[in-house]
Amino acid sequence: MLKKNVYLLYPPGYGGSYINWAISASDNDLKLSTVSNPINRSASQSFGGVGTSHLHHRIPTHQGLMQHLVWVLYNQPVDRRIYIINTMAGCSIECISTISRYDPTGVFIHIHDANSPDVASYGAINCVTKWPTYLDVVVNCYDVCAGLRDHKNFDPYHCSNDRVFRNLVVDRQWRLLPSFPPIVQQELDAALEVENTWYTVRNRVQPHEVNEQGYISQPDLTNRIFQLSCKDIPSTNFPVWLKEFLEISGVSSAWNTDQVCEVHQDYIDAQTNLQWFESIKKWENTGRLDQYLTSHSIIESQVIQRILEEKKFVVLTQEDKDRCKDRWTKFYSQCAGPDWPEYGIEGEHRFYDLPTWVQQEIRMFGYELMHETIDCDIIDFDWKNMSLEQINDIYQKHK
Repeated sequence: MLKKNVYLLYPPGYGGSYINWAISASDNDLKLSTVSNPINRSASQSFGGVGTSHLHHRIPTHQGLMQHLVWVLYNQPVDRRIYIINTMAGCSIECISTISRYDPTGVFIHIHDANSPDVASYGAINCVTKWPTYLDVVVNCYDVCAGLRDHKNFDPYHCSNDRVFRNLVVDRQWRLLPSFPPIVQQELDAALEVENTWYTVRNRVQPHEVNEQGYISQPDLTNRIFQLSCKDIPSTNFPVWLKEFLEISGVSSAWNTDQVCEVHQDYIDAQTNLQWFESIKKWENTGRLDQYLTSHSIIESQVIQRILEEKKFVVLTQEDKDRCKDRWTKFYSQCAGPDWPEYGIEGEHRFYDLPTWVQQEIRMFGYELMHETIDCDIIDFDWKNMSLEQINDIYQKHK
């Protein structure tokens, strides 16, 4: 049986439901009421996309810290449970700091992106393709998706070819599907110290109200915080990690991981988005897009972000374009000699089409180009209205 509560901290798409099942299937008592295989084989709104572990019912469900606290207060469970808590960037520290002050033995598992852009993208892709309920919630509840509320045709459950959604992710992923790094111990220590200071001061001044009978003053988190990457879950090493976790944490009085070992390869095989790692590496090496990278708007958004973040590939904003054109037109009109080509006034992008002697005269006048490789493709780079193939063609030409 479970001897301690387990708190899984992760955003949607990071595979925490599978760990929930794995612990349940390993505990000698819980396994009696746990499905032998949790893998969802067909997409549905109830259980998510193919490859989720939602055939294992998660009670309580994946919810934020406040919903978790409300559930606990309302249901007042007396048995030990596995709780899965929806956490976004930075929220795990708040969860641990809060929960450890009312649960003196609870164990925390933080599932992160290993500070890797590739792994962060994998998590974001999983979130949208395997658990679109997340989008359904944020579109209706939060301003980050205000643009999608105005997009009458947006359907979070069928958005594989939705360019408006693709573009919004590119523009706002840092808020909509942010990265989820490992916990930094110094930051956790600082958060705990704030709570410790509150208790210390109040206990010193009002010991009759704030004391050890009513509060956990100094939570001991030794062997209570465990971390792993969401890429580590669908890997052959996960059963080893699970066994070590059960041994060190002491969450179960009696356990056996044989069922997890039996099912785990099926789980790996069902994670179709693992293809992301191979496809994005191939694109980086060859510049070629494969079928996977163009198969869904959320996947396309991750490739476009890579392109727009490339420092050598300059993408001008409309403000930059207008300023560049005005600056060049004014200069060319005032300084052009009678034998300078008329087409030169069109913009900086025609600079390298001008005769070499004209280019030299322009530089002698002290004119500095906004970017040495600027040309028509980048001046007119309207990526929001382009297909990924068109965007990639321009990128490969100029990178």
